[in-house]
Amino acid sequence: MDLLYTAKERKEIINGARKGSVKQLATLAKLWPTLPNALSDGIHSIFFHHLNSSDVPTEPEKDIDLEDVDGSTALDTVRAFWSLWGIGLSGRLPSLSTDPYGHEFVRAWPGIFKWSAFLFTSRVQISSADFGTKTASSKRLASMCGITRDVIAGCWCALVLSPSAKKAVLTTRGAVDIAARLWIFEDDSEVIRTTPCCEGIPIGSLLMDHLSNGGDEATMNRIISAAGGDLDRIAKISLGRLKKALNSPEFVEDPLDATLTFNLVVRFCRTPSICETFLKNGAIPICT
Repeated sequence: MDLLYTAKERKEIINGARKGSVKQLATLAKLWPTLPNALSDGIHSIFFHHLNSSDVPTEPEKDIDLEDVDGSTALDTVRAFWSLWGIGLSGRLPSLSTDPYGHEFVRAWPGIFKWSAFLFTSRVQISSADFGTKTASSKRLASMCGITRDVIAGCWCALVLSPSAKKAVLTTRGAVDIAARLWIFEDDSEVIRTTPCCEGIPIGSLLMDHLSNGGDEATMNRIISAAGGDLDRIAKISLGRLKKALNSPEFVEDPLDATLTFNLVVRFCRTPSICETFLKNGAIPICT
């Protein structure tokens, strides 16, 4: 943004985003970390402002294009989508994960969570039957599902870099369930890793890596329960992704996929009963 816009234009974009212009909010969400004084100017608080928990709809909105910055009628929902996107990019600003910014994340978390849960329910948690045909509308639905999933996971990844915000996420009823399902759904939709908060990273796996890092057995059991409680399925998903990442042509140059999945496998296997399931599903040869 610093290169593309003049100082006057940047000010107009920031003011417009603060007042609720969807077009200017989307522009700010995509580019704000490039601003020279982003933190001292409190740009991140603009995104918090548009994630008011009292504005969350009570009914799903199935036909809203969340990326429509010109003509959408569900303005609160579209603003929330772009605000989550903007928060996801805050992961590029390491100082945001420290206090006092961590406390700001905690204060903003109730609205972030409720909007994330709403978008997850209405956009991501869609049965595979909804993608059964290859019509233009079904492809758009699949694309929106993948993008929304990545935006939610990317936002939460940025949040949990702060220890206080991570604690808030882990202690919020339903948050671990959504995080686990974002991980389960990671490869289900046609479009993945499409947002700037991802840039090629398996963002659901990264979120699970953050949440499980330092977690005790109770945390891992919560993750397993949230993922459906089917140990065989969890083992097959984890080991299948690890094997796929290891066999990928990109593995030598960029082993991040394999590293994230391997970390999660190790954490699962610290519990003897879970480890046994992973062993039965071929963990030793794959990890070797």
